[in-house]
Amino acid sequence: MKILQTIQGLSSRSGGPSSCLYHLSCGLNNLGIDTDILAIGSNNPQDDISHDPFIHYIKDDQFSPLRISRGYGEYLKNHIEDFDLVHANAIWTWHTHQAARYASKKKIPYIISPHGMLYPGGLQVSKLKKKIASVWYQRKDLQSAVLLHATCNQERDYIREFGLKNPIAVVPNCINISTLPTIRENENTKRRFGFIGRINRYKNIHLIIEAWHNLGDKTNDCELVIIGKGDDEYENELKSLIVRYGIKNVKFEGFLTGEALGNMINSLDFLILASISENFGMVVPEALLHGVPAITSKGTPWNDLPENGSGWWIDVYSDELKSTILTAITLPEATRREMGLKGREYILNNFMVDKVSAMMRDTYSWILNGDEKPDFVYV
Repeated sequence: MKILQTIQGLSSRSGGPSSCLYHLSCGLNNLGIDTDILAIGSNNPQDDISHDPFIHYIKDDQFSPLRISRGYGEYLKNHIEDFDLVHANAIWTWHTHQAARYASKKKIPYIISPHGMLYPGGLQVSKLKKKIASVWYQRKDLQSAVLLHATCNQERDYIREFGLKNPIAVVPNCINISTLPTIRENENTKRRFGFIGRINRYKNIHLIIEAWHNLGDKTNDCELVIIGKGDDEYENELKSLIVRYGIKNVKFEGFLTGEALGNMINSLDFLILASISENFGMVVPEALLHGVPAITSKGTPWNDLPENGSGWWIDVYSDELKSTILTAITLPEATRREMGLKGREYILNNFMVDKVSAMMRDTYSWILNGDEKPDFVYV
């Protein structure tokens, strides 16, 4: 069994899908499933996650708003028959269309992972462009896939709402840890809340700042840190909002990765993710592994948090965001730590690379070998 994973890029700045795909591919190779990745290389190779021999980087020759790459197409044309199955990651990109097109030509089965790009909120972004792409190629590519991959039940339901009837495998994103993070022992002198992620309107960071402002002096002994980069215009709007409100205890820390990011997460008491919608939100399991409970919006798939006692899943467009932050501020430290430990256990039991890679291996075996259908595949 030889698998080709395709994605636009593997930059460390690309967010969750890139890192998850890389670790999944490593896990599959460790299980004896020969798995390669095809990606556009970064102009600065140091920005790419890895340069393992199973990764084939194409020189960045992308052009047009569709980010068309002739080199990407040439690789697929010349090598697609080396693989038994193609697994394309993300949609609305020409790269996935190329993968679907060349696989179809050679009658090679292919899977598509939309990575949250069929969520209603996401469909409203660049709506006209996506409508044209849907009619032109995207819906047909999706309909012709032998299987679609969702990372949670919520995404599965949105795929169905889009009108797609393919089998759907619900396999979560995987978390890779070489060493289990140490949970901070000392209690912070101030309650530290943090947002981590790409800074753009989709993340609703302004709602966090507004709730912070509306809490008034109740946040006097607290800190809010915003970690990430992205839309400079939106970031400047956020900073202007903070100045207008006269808030003194909100800091922008910029983009962090590796040890610096781990240390920052470890310094937090609570994570806040207020996104309009989020396919997975890798920062949530990262925070939980550090023993940091999370406050998440109902646009994210983390409805399990209140069920396992490791956080909140709330309507951020109401006073619930304000009241939840207040609850977190007043929560006894022993209770907060207990929530964090429950969160860590939840992640270790459900999202580790070995477990997720085995799920994907069983999915591939069902498709290619006619093995028994996994119970997480919905037909």
